Amino acid sequence: INIGAEGVCPEGGGAYTGAISAPMLKSVGVQWALAGHSERRVIYGETDDYINSQCVKLIEQGMSVMLCIGESLAEFEQDLAGSVCA
Repeated sequence: INIGAEGVCPEGGGAYTGAISAPMLKSVGVQWALAGHSERRVIYGETDDYINSQCVKLIEQGMSVMLCIGESLAEFEQDLAGSVCA
C-alpha cells in the first residue's frame, strides 16, 4: 500500500494557511501526489507554471507525481476529451 496526496503547495514552507508542502507530505510517509487537476485549473486558476512548480517540489523531495492532463466537466460533457488531452 502506498500513501498519496491530492495536492501540494509548491512553497517549501512559510505562512500558507491551509496548504501543505512537499516536505510536510514526505514527513508523514506520502510517496506520490497528484498535480494538475482540471478542477483546480478552472476553480483556482492554477497555471501550467504553478503545476510545474508543484511537480518540481515533489520530485526534489523524492516523491512521484501523477500529472493530470484531463478535460474539464464541460469538455467531458461535450465529448471533447480526445482533442483536449491530445
